[in-house]
Amino acid sequence: MAEIGIYSTDLPLVAALDEVVGNVAIDGVQRSARQSMADHAQQIAGAGPIAEALAEEAAARENADAALDARLDTLDAANLPTRMGVAEASIDGHETRIDNVESLIAIGAKTPVAVKTIAAASVVIASGLVNGATIGGVVVATGDIVLLPVQAAPAENGPYTVVAAGAASRTPGFTTSDQLRGSTFSAAGSVWAVRNTSAINVGVDAITISKSYDLPGGTEIVDARQGEANLAANLTAMKVSTSAAASAAFNRLNFGRAAPAAGAVVTSATLQIYKQPRPRKGRIVGAVIACGTSAGPIDLVHATDTGADINVVEKGTITLAANSTQTVYLATPIEYPAGACLGFDIPATNRMQRTTAPEANGGRWQGTAGASTMPKSTLVTTSTLQANLIIEEAGAVQVLDELEQLRDLTLSETAFGSNPVVGTSEVNAVTTFYAEPMARSRTVTSVDVYGGASGGILEILAGYDDGSNIVQEAVEYVIVAAGGLQNIPLARPLSVGAGKYVGVRVTSANVFRYSTATAEANGGRWQAASTVTTVPKTGLVSTSRLQVRLNMDEDATGGAVAEANVAARLFGAPLLPMRFLFDGNSHFAGVVGNVPSPTQIASFLGTTVLNYGAGGQTTQQMSADAATQIDPVVASYIADGYQPVLFVQEIYNDKRVNALTQQQAVDNMLAYCQARRAANPSLFIVLLNLADTQTSGSFLQSDVVPINTLLAAQAVASGYIDALADIRAASQLQDYTNATYYIDGTHRTTAGEAIVARLSRLALRSLLESR
Repeated sequence: MAEIGIYSTDLPLVAALDEVVGNVAIDGVQRSARQSMADHAQQIAGAGPIAEALAEEAAARENADAALDARLDTLDAANLPTRMGVAEASIDGHETRIDNVESLIAIGAKTPVAVKTIAAASVVIASGLVNGATIGGVVVATGDIVLLPVQAAPAENGPYTVVAAGAASRTPGFTTSDQLRGSTFSAAGSVWAVRNTSAINVGVDAITISKSYDLPGGTEIVDARQGEANLAANLTAMKVSTSAAASAAFNRLNFGRAAPAAGAVVTSATLQIYKQPRPRKGRIVGAVIACGTSAGPIDLVHATDTGADINVVEKGTITLAANSTQTVYLATPIEYPAGACLGFDIPATNRMQRTTAPEANGGRWQGTAGASTMPKSTLVTTSTLQANLIIEEAGAVQVLDELEQLRDLTLSETAFGSNPVVGTSEVNAVTTFYAEPMARSRTVTSVDVYGGASGGILEILAGYDDGSNIVQEAVEYVIVAAGGLQNIPLARPLSVGAGKYVGVRVTSANVFRYSTATAEANGGRWQAASTVTTVPKTGLVSTSRLQVRLNMDEDATGGAVAEANVAARLFGAPLLPMRFLFDGNSHFAGVVGNVPSPTQIASFLGTTVLNYGAGGQTTQQMSADAATQIDPVVASYIADGYQPVLFVQEIYNDKRVNALTQQQAVDNMLAYCQARRAANPSLFIVLLNLADTQTSGSFLQSDVVPINTLLAAQAVASGYIDALADIRAASQLQDYTNATYYIDGTHRTTAGEAIVARLSRLALRSLLESR
């Protein structure tokens, strides 16, 4: 910068002031005259450091103004409309959710009921809601509930129960106007509601059903299924990996003839598909085949049963050498889903041998070699292919860890009932259900209770609403000590589905206490006699409180993980497609005052069973009935692709009534089992031995241990049974005078039958683990 004038900072303070006002003398010589402040201002602004600074400031302001104008122009042109659009969309979304909530309130929405799937298109009710059908991307099974919200005839909308064949019907509990109005349903991470606000003439009036909202985490759960029907199926799919490291995690199975060998009959060029579908996802890795004189390639086949036809989905080729039985592996395994049908495409005569023995696996469908579709018109059952497929599927218990870890991640702790205190009175014998249903799937894990003067058995109940009553469907129990506050874990946690009810029962007085001074929690309770399993929804009790609290794990996903939990109950893995039958005496039939083990097993598994138990029935009577009672049902199950399991319990009446020796009584039971196995070789048979029992007729209490010893030595070794349930191994069932577990020295209480049910399940589990 050029030197102009003198900087005030070079002068003493007084001189600097003189400079500012223009009266400056240097070396005694007056250098300027006094000027006005205006003149000085004009002079300062004209040049010098102050003028330059002012000019720079003005330029900076102009640049800032220009930049601000540009940013405002950009915001006006693009960003502002976009942001406003997002904000408006968010507001619209909130308004929609508010509208949904208001509409649910207006229609009196009820607790969501879990359904298997929700149809995305109209379904033919007369034939489309059958076992094995795919609806909404999910394969359904008999007994599943399916929601139909978009029927071509809106009067058909609503929940329906899947049937084995034929026309489906509306699900019980949703057949009237009152039952349908306000009903809500959950599946695949969302909740749907019936929107009708006025009375519905069911079957005539249109029923409006639409989605209300997505469940928290629901989308993530659907994504986690990765296209599978449920989380359990996806866990199985995750197990079926093509990596060598994963192979060790699977059971390697042979599907077809157990030990192929040279056959007596030539197989022509044909497509051969076994009728029985595979119960789980897996992969074909190779085959063991007895090849005839025609060496060359053969295809291993994954197909699907469409109902009328068999459609080939994928093939893999192996090459055989002539005149030998050989094991050959595919270069790339063929993966298949649960429900797939497997077989062979044989391109040349005598490429595979066969015998005239009956075919296993329900027989096989036969058609033209090389065909992509084969009509189900030729079912071969009288000859056996000398071949088996080497397949790998997850074992019956190998996904337990994954399921339990998944369950732990999604469960939260909650409680039902009141925080127990000493109370004012003793509870008399009673069956009671709380009036508030479960909002989500829950599992009762322990009980807090204030014991009464005597203590005793406290049964924990789960039930469902049939419209007029709460009907018991499952029970577990704890033993309460006399007096004092106590926390008692359940030996087996009790599962209670969303929309269902919990309650308690005591069959004697003074087990625990209640208070007459405090109102009941959870909406009050309905109660009836201790001997009933159905409690009418009348006479709601709300002015007294039971001194009991049920501690629970709650499924925070709204039921999605319950799909995996139910499947894991018996084996800790997805259930095989099984059907359960029971044949025996009054122990299976039940007596007044108890819930027999078949009923408890059915409740535990969440399924129905066929119970042919009858009071007083002997083994010989069972044998006479079974040919027309048991065998045809078992055969039908096998034909439909299920694995039947028969539980058997008798010997007591046969010896008591017919005065048999111990060995004769055992022989009669083994003969019964032999006949069932001969009628249906693939039937699983679980035999229960004898618990402690009082002397009656020709049956002596001292017969129990020797007969059990004979059964242990002969039953499984005979090959006629698959598992022996040792119920006398339970210490509680070794003393028939124990009133906690026995009613009359012969028949057991519900608590005693619970032990029988548990040991029966363990015997079946051991059987499956060994296969």
